[in-house]
Amino acid sequence: MTLNSRTPSSSIKPQQRTHQPSTKKWKWKIEQPRKAAVLVPFVTISENNTPAVLFTVRSEKLNKHKGEVSFPGGIWEEGDADIIHTALRETEEEIGLNQKDVTILGELSSIPDRSMTIEVFPIIGYLGNLSTSNLKLNHDEVSQVFTMSIAQLVDPSQRELMQFRNEKISIPVWPNTSVGIPVWGLTAFVLDNVLRNVVVADPKVYP
Repeated sequence: MTLNSRTPSSSIKPQQRTHQPSTKKWKWKIEQPRKAAVLVPFVTISENNTPAVLFTVRSEKLNKHKGEVSFPGGIWEEGDADIIHTALRETEEEIGLNQKDVTILGELSSIPDRSMTIEVFPIIGYLGNLSTSNLKLNHDEVSQVFTMSIAQLVDPSQRELMQFRNEKISIPVWPNTSVGIPVWGLTAFVLDNVLRNVVVADPKVYP
């Protein structure tokens, strides 16, 4: 599936969809890991009609991962219809985007967070034509937002592979962002999976 400025809207209703738990057997540190969702928000930048991905920067007021690049998202709550509703609710709370303005395109299998206590469900959505200046940020959760074009994200020269301490695999990092903060960690892992499995299927294009 290729996302561009002509990506059609959809009548898919989130409450009609079911989430996809991972088929892998993760070694959780607790018997019942909590569930969370992140929205991977594809957009068409209004100013130049460029397909891109929207990112948030977490507020310095938060206790965990303050100042880091992330996707909108959070922990599943009792009143959520399903895990997709969690992603939409959190997106609305963080950046003021009405849930009805998000077209759900699909989802990836769940993955654990680094603590191995939270099961994270990546939800892929399309926000349509968007100017970031029109978003109403909740500054208790998000300090700023920015976009990166799909062309930049799939450019191998814009991505680094880093071996972190105690990690057995190389983890992708996008160091060159407009806000001077790299895309790394769980956000980079989710982004890499989306780019590799949804946006660019050819490993010669996105190695």
